[in-house]
Amino acid sequence: MKSPNGRRRDGLAVSVIAASVGRASRVQDAAAALPAKLIAAQKNEIIADFCAAPGGKTAQLALSGAKIVAIDRSGKRLQRLKANLDRLHLAADIVEIDALQ
Repeated sequence: MKSPNGRRRDGLAVSVIAASVGRASRVQDAAAALPAKLIAAQKNEIIADFCAAPGGKTAQLALSGAKIVAIDRSGKRLQRLKANLDRLHLAADIVEIDALQ
C-alpha cells in the first residue's frame, strides 16, 4: 500500500515503480484494496460492489474467486471498469443503474 507521502514502505516512489513497468501497469489507490481485505470474500461468494467503476475494488474482490456484481450509474465509467477487468483477465457481472433511484 502507498503511504501518505507517495512512497512505498521500502522507500521507492510509486511513480518510479509505475514508470518502470510500462503501460500495462496502473497505480491503485490503497483504499481500493481495503474493502476486499475487510470483506474477506470467499470463492463463489456473491458480492455486490456499488459505485464499482473504474474497477480497483472490483478487481481486488474478483481476485478472491468471489462472483462480483459491479454496479455503477455511469455507462462511460463502466466501460473503463470492463477494460480494466479484461486487462487483468478477471470477470464480473456489470450492471448500469442508479442504485439511489
